[in-house]
Formats: sequence, C-alpha cells, structure tokens
Amino acid sequence: MSMASGRIRFEGSQRLGTAAPDMRVWLPIPGLGDRLLSVKDHHLLGKTDSAGDNPGERAKMLNLLIQQMGKQIAVRVGLSRAFSSRADGSQRFCWLMAAGFSSLDDPQI
Repeated sequence: MSMASGRIRFEGSQRLGTAAPDMRVWLPIPGLGDRLLSVKDHHLLGKTDSAGDNPGERAKMLNLLIQQMGKQIAVRVGLSRAFSSRADGSQRFCWLMAAGFSSLDDPQI
C-alpha cells in the first residue's frame, strides 16, 4: 500500500529478557484505521544499529529515515507465521506486520 511519509510514525520498546528493542510502527490502514504493527524490514532496521539498544533513539532514527525517503512510501504489509497460544498446538494465530518500506519518489533509496 502507498501512504504519505508524514503519516508513518515509529516507536520502540524493550521487553524484559530480550537483547534488542522491539520496533513498532503506526500506520493508517484503509478500512481498519491507525494500527500499531511490528516492524520486520531488516534492511531498514539495520540502518539503526548505530543508535545502539536505546528504543527511543532507534525510533527517532527510523522516523528520520522515512522522512528522507520522500513524500510517498510503499509499505509492504504481511502476516507472520502461525504461532500457537497453547502447548498442545491448538489456537494457532498470525498477526499483521510491516514487512518493508520503499520510497515511491526514488526507488533507489
């Protein structure tokens, strides 16, 4: 889907017992409204390594990187693999995630 870069907003958090911060993004999804999704764009996330493990600094960097991509961004949204909420494997579920971000103004970015 395509959206204005100004409508995309990242945030980070640190879960107890994890080495790296979890990055999430607020996206305006047509028919669903604003949704907070996990970010799984490893290329984009890799550009935030210089911010260290500080979730707030990584989120600031992601917000800056998205703005530098231009006014229109293509966002690839997908489903996670199925996970089970019970030890017996029942009640498997997937969740929506942001899997990729690309500039529509300059696809080379």
